[in-house]
Amino acid sequence: MSKISKLLVMALVVLAVITMSLNVNAGTKELTEYVTNYHVINGMMFELTNSQKTAIRDDLAKNVNDSQADTAYAKIMEAEKLVTDSGVKDVANLSADVKSKIISLATDAASAVGLTLKVNTSDNTYTLTRNSKVLASGKVESLITKDVASLPGNINTSTTKPAGETLLYTGANYAVYAVVVLAIVAVAVVVKKRA
Repeated sequence: MSKISKLLVMALVVLAVITMSLNVNAGTKELTEYVTNYHVINGMMFELTNSQKTAIRDDLAKNVNDSQADTAYAKIMEAEKLVTDSGVKDVANLSADVKSKIISLATDAASAVGLTLKVNTSDNTYTLTRNSKVLASGKVESLITKDVASLPGNINTSTTKPAGETLLYTGANYAVYAVVVLAIVAVAVVVKKRA
């Protein structure tokens, strides 16, 4: 095998290894991004604390597969739609029926990824656990900022993350693939010049 062929084969092997190592769980990544971002619905901003985000992100990375994450994410989106469709600007004004459906969907979402969510409606507290280890807990109100317009800075009122930074299926950053493609193109150019 000539040196040029060996270089080309090596470049392709490197590409394959890098591609496989970047093949992250797309569903898990989507769920993790949702949990670690804030969300504005009807003028209310919902967000976990930084320590809760870290605990849940780390737990999802270790314990959840794509299928579980997809199921949980679908339940969360359904609960979010219920809040959006209600039109209320204060969760205290949600009807008992809608609150019950949201709690049920949230509990199902947690269960789908092996977590246990307990919500106490009498004192408005929640606890999210895995095998008795608490990942997040507190008052429901602590997760909600009611008047987003009064917050300093420019709070995005959309729950949608800008597209174009990551590959849709793998969630990997485009820039890393671009570097690999450039490396292969460079090897091909060298091969062509020598030929």
